Amino acid sequence: MIITPTEQDTILGDAESVELLIREARRKARRRRLVIGSIIFTALIAVLLAIVGGHGLISSTRPTNYGTQSRTTILSTGRTAILKVAGSLAVGPSGVLYVAAPDEHRILARLPDGKFKVVAGTGIAGYSGNGEKAIVAELSDPIDLTFNSIGDLYFVDSGRVRVIKNDGVIETIAGNGSTSWPPGSHPAATVVDGARALSASFRSDPSIAFGPGGVLYIATATQLLRMTREGQLDTIRTHRVSFGKIVGLPTSLDEGLDTLAVAKDGSLYVSGFNGWAIWHVAPNGAATYVGYDRGSGGTIPDLVSDPHGAVYAANGGAIVRVTPTGLAPVDKLVKVDGKYFWATNFAFGPHGTLYVDELPGNVGFEPRQELVSLRGGRTRVLWTEPKSAAARQSQ
Repeated sequence: MIITPTEQDTILGDAESVELLIREARRKARRRRLVIGSIIFTALIAVLLAIVGGHGLISSTRPTNYGTQSRTTILSTGRTAILKVAGSLAVGPSGVLYVAAPDEHRILARLPDGKFKVVAGTGIAGYSGNGEKAIVAELSDPIDLTFNSIGDLYFVDSGRVRVIKNDGVIETIAGNGSTSWPPGSHPAATVVDGARALSASFRSDPSIAFGPGGVLYIATATQLLRMTREGQLDTIRTHRVSFGKIVGLPTSLDEGLDTLAVAKDGSLYVSGFNGWAIWHVAPNGAATYVGYDRGSGGTIPDLVSDPHGAVYAANGGAIVRVTPTGLAPVDKLVKVDGKYFWATNFAFGPHGTLYVDELPGNVGFEPRQELVSLRGGRTRVLWTEPKSAAARQSQ
């Protein structure tokens, strides 16, 4: 579907009337050198495992985002599945693309032939499976996929942070599953400094990201947290040192926090729904307003770090580079195959490849959602939402 400039202006001008619909859609939709002898040995092991099991995705060793050495990992997979709606994206150490399928309550891996296999989830909404293989665990609207330096896949699962270890076993590491506020209450900080991570009430689906040294950071709607090796949560105290002058921006940093990314120097970038602002938080807690993300028409900007620790945001029709001083467009996605494309979730792959999906069909501008890859100025459509799934989105 092609939208004229006049129609696009009308839609974007009316965006504030559909903010809540877009927010919910993004939550579900939203919803991270070896010597020659060693290389040959790894390849032989991979072949043997494929022959014996035939049910693993083998990830080869490579340097990670911050130079920490990773190890060979295997994420067990189940049967082939049909992706109905694409959500959060992440690329594993070997370059395999993983996709959250919130409507199916699963996480899938995209194979080289374009098919998808189940990595986690039975397809039934629920919470189960700790200590078991992830393919037999119950999930509920998984979002925010991200890998650590050794190939373990972390994600958010209805108020909890869970991890699929490289042996395929799933565990919960933070959150008690509370995703709502008590009736009549006002959103406020709920996790005390030093709280046990597994007992924490996040009151919303948090955002997660890894920083230098493998430290896990968590952003709830009202707090920034850092997880310790002892399984506790430290609160990150911030103080605002600069602020934009555009009407409608939040009056403080702790209002409506949403997505989170960590730069190579350990500084944090956070986005928020109230004002669609992006903030830079220095290691000393100084919070600086970076930009007002209205280029998307009002969606919450998704923040992602690339393999070198640089931070980027999805800004509707473009992917922008985020710096402490502002936003700079690097990739334009206004049209894909002549159709309007609303960039929503994205992830960096090997060799400069960028994977991007958009809002589900009939929620944004298109009748059917697409997942694309960008490399060297070329765009390739990898997947298109089935007609049956798009029809359900419109109901």
